[in-house]
Amino acid sequence: MGRFPRVLSKFINQYRNVLKLTPSAFFSVSLAAALLDTRYGPLIRYFMRRMTRTAGGDTDTHRDYVYTDWNDILVFAQQIDSMIKLGAQESHISTE
Repeated sequence: MGRFPRVLSKFINQYRNVLKLTPSAFFSVSLAAALLDTRYGPLIRYFMRRMTRTAGGDTDTHRDYVYTDWNDILVFAQQIDSMIKLGAQESHISTE
């Protein structure tokens, strides 16, 4: 539905080689991670339905939609945690 700012793509393209050599991760948080239609008043619900229809999203305003996959986020966080711990361990290995 959304797009990333052009400056982000430019940064990634400009520093692609450095990024490939550096342990890194990209985590994006959307401000539209849920449509809580049952909590909106009639006017807000109307405008939200119009916007989501235009974007090709869900338009049934009688239910809520949560688009965040919390399990995927947990797995991602665990992978980052493992990378950090592994990096910390490797930095303490003696090269004698």
